[in-house]
Amino acid sequence: MSFLQLDQLRKSFGATQVVRNFDLEIEQGEFVSLLGPSGCGKTTVLRMIAGFEAPSHGAIRVGGDEVTHKRPNQRNVGMVFQSYALFPNLTVAQNVAFGLRVKGAGKAQRAARVAEMLSLVGLVDFGNRYPFQLSGGQQQRVALARALAVQPRVLLLDEPLSALDAKIRVSLREEIREIQKRLGITTVFVTHDQEEALSMSDRIVVMNGGVAQQVGTPHEIYSSPANRFVAEFVGRLNVLDAEVTDPATGRVSVGGTEISMGRPLGAGTVPLALRPEAISLGPAPGHDVSFRGTVDEVQFLGSVIRVGTRLGAAQVLLDTFNRTGRKPPRLGEELEFSFSSVGVILLD
Repeated sequence: MSFLQLDQLRKSFGATQVVRNFDLEIEQGEFVSLLGPSGCGKTTVLRMIAGFEAPSHGAIRVGGDEVTHKRPNQRNVGMVFQSYALFPNLTVAQNVAFGLRVKGAGKAQRAARVAEMLSLVGLVDFGNRYPFQLSGGQQQRVALARALAVQPRVLLLDEPLSALDAKIRVSLREEIREIQKRLGITTVFVTHDQEEALSMSDRIVVMNGGVAQQVGTPHEIYSSPANRFVAEFVGRLNVLDAEVTDPATGRVSVGGTEISMGRPLGAGTVPLALRPEAISLGPAPGHDVSFRGTVDEVQFLGSVIRVGTRLGAAQVLLDTFNRTGRKPPRLGEELEFSFSSVGVILLD
């Protein structure tokens, strides 16, 4: 039996339904991210798990116990908020000890647990400081320590890194994942940042319009998207409208370039997707499709150079590594491009 179960959850605010028939099962110790655009319902799902919102319909179970109608303090769930929500008039140690104090833990027990948590998040020498004396990253570590201090059965993280700068965000997400693995705590992480979700998660739930569009591992979500929304939301994508030329064998044409999909297709036009990294400059081993195009865009992204050309009416972007001694393509230059038909995704 799964450790955390969400069964047919629905949530409406007035006439607006923000979560629709949401099902999810999470194993003990698993790290699952809810990924989607603003307003897709991911934070509402998290707040229902925490007990801050009551479902309009459905059930929530933790460790086999139904908690759907229990108050937040009866669920033994820890939550880290986007805004940290630290008490400004309490020291770091007092913030971490707050939940323990509410639960009635003794002074010695609180002191020992606070010391353990501050060591876990690398803030051993910061116990007597106040939140305003800390950086954003340090404040988020305190919020994490406070959530973990009460030994919750489930850890909930509501976009905890969104207010931090890029370098600290990368560092802290690695720390959070390492701590989660070390403790083996079941974790649900809400984010709109696909890179965070892909790099941290055991599984990802891509949401849109209050519905789970796809649930899978990062590799499954990225490489085998279930529909057009998932394909376009997760990672950069080229979407090509192809004309089916031979339905029986699955041959299609994009701007005069023939591609074999290797399976029967219906007549008419079908949308195809191709990741920028699946395309090469010039021929490459295993690439059975090639075309010539004129470079109409060049973006220098450091380790990667993104090159744009045209295939029929659509712009096609490809990513190539920035290698020492090799100049990037020039605008207006005509080049050969290639890719493997195996890497082409047929979108529903």
